[in-house]
Amino acid sequence: MLDFIQANTEALRVDSQNIGIMASSSNVPTVMAYLMQPDHENIRFAVHYYGVSLSPNGHFAEGFARDCARRGCLYAELADPAFINPRLPLFIVQAGQDFIPNINEAMDQFITYVEDGGAQVTMIDYEEGVHGFDTKQQTEESAKIIADTLDFMQANFEREEGPRYPSLPVSVCCQRRMGMCGDF
Repeated sequence: MLDFIQANTEALRVDSQNIGIMASSSNVPTVMAYLMQPDHENIRFAVHYYGVSLSPNGHFAEGFARDCARRGCLYAELADPAFINPRLPLFIVQAGQDFIPNINEAMDQFITYVEDGGAQVTMIDYEEGVHGFDTKQQTEESAKIIADTLDFMQANFEREEGPRYPSLPVSVCCQRRMGMCGDF
């Protein structure tokens, strides 16, 4: 799809140097695979909602591949998450009540891994969120997360060249491994 957009920027009235990517659920591995390829400087940010994440050494890959095969999605063998450009701002939302086994643990490992590699990650842990919360849960919290996502996108579309990581008023931004939760 991005190749199509790049080839038709004029007709679509799209700035080919100002593209953001959002994926959720089983689409996340496809986006992560794309972002791990070289020469994607035109991608300004990636947003990742309740998605199957890559983890170091493919720790959860076998289980995700089995689950995807059962549900009809594709979870291919993907490259090491270290290949993600550390200058690419990432906005990741976990759904605490997700029904997919190990999805949040894999996301935690992915976040730790890319942060250790220098990536800037904004992470929201929506503890009451279900898989698909953005369409299935019409709550104040889901509305706030969607608004924060749109703020993140706008800030990154408007930023000058080089990394700029907006400071968002994220109410449920949690770094589980550090035990930090609250308003930031």
